[in-house]
Amino acid sequence: NRLWRKTRSRPSSSTCIGTDPNRNFGYHWMLTGASSNPCDETYGGTHAFSESETTAYHNYILGNKDRIKLYIATHSYGNDNLAHKANAAQVYAGAPSYAIGSSTNVLYAAAGGSDDWVKAVGGVNYSYTIELPGGGSTGFDLPASQIARTVSTFFPAVRVLGEYIRDNFA
Repeated sequence: NRLWRKTRSRPSSSTCIGTDPNRNFGYHWMLTGASSNPCDETYGGTHAFSESETTAYHNYILGNKDRIKLYIATHSYGNDNLAHKANAAQVYAGAPSYAIGSSTNVLYAAAGGSDDWVKAVGGVNYSYTIELPGGGSTGFDLPASQIARTVSTFFPAVRVLGEYIRDNFA
């Protein structure tokens, strides 16, 4: 299933499969925007970092926190970009303008996300979520014909953020 968003683990108390990894990080875990029902798409897991995928992130970020200066969580969909210069670079490359602001104010409150945990616990001050453009019948299934354009208009944002880190922390 190309649109599967959860991990493939099976909670022992359920016949449903998976945990939403972006609700499984240990910063304000399960406070809002996550479900305790294992059958829901936004199921936050049995406990923070219950998934091998989020545990791997946890270990990598904390093991390299002195070196990591920038973290970008890339999601689909919504044309939301939380950095003004990155948005300007994307518009210059031909993308539509993105909404800019905190994840909670621009999108919705969702505790347990990687971006918040990486900033608050991992100590990465430049932690962003960028929601790529959507398409298709559900918004998540971007047609193959739009992938190259999405990449070519998204990359300038990454380049601008990377150049900022290089110029200020190298």
